[in-house]
Amino acid sequence: MKVLILDDDIPILKYYAMILGKLQSAPSYVLCATEEEFVIGMQSKPDIILSDIKLGKTDGPTILRKHSDTIKNTPIFLLSCADNIKSLADELRDDGIKIVDVMQKPITPLMLKSILE
Repeated sequence: MKVLILDDDIPILKYYAMILGKLQSAPSYVLCATEEEFVIGMQSKPDIILSDIKLGKTDGPTILRKHSDTIKNTPIFLLSCADNIKSLADELRDDGIKIVDVMQKPITPLMLKSILE
């Protein structure tokens, strides 16, 4: 399964990559810290997207809305330590974005495993 991860925290991206490397026999993932990297990463046609809410100069929902045509059929999991994550997920669903689930950070290896199943 090809996973695209959008998060501006580089150590967190490396952590996700390490876990995915252990969970998948042939790990396939794209790590994105910026919108530009997200656009390039979407060219790999990921099976799922994991998106943080808060990013440096922008935020995950803004990027997802801006590229909604590109991601319309891709299941998305929102990751955040924000309290309003469920209401934000509902807003994104209302905008036609395929939010499958929301997960509170910190994300554990078991949580990532459940996403991949």
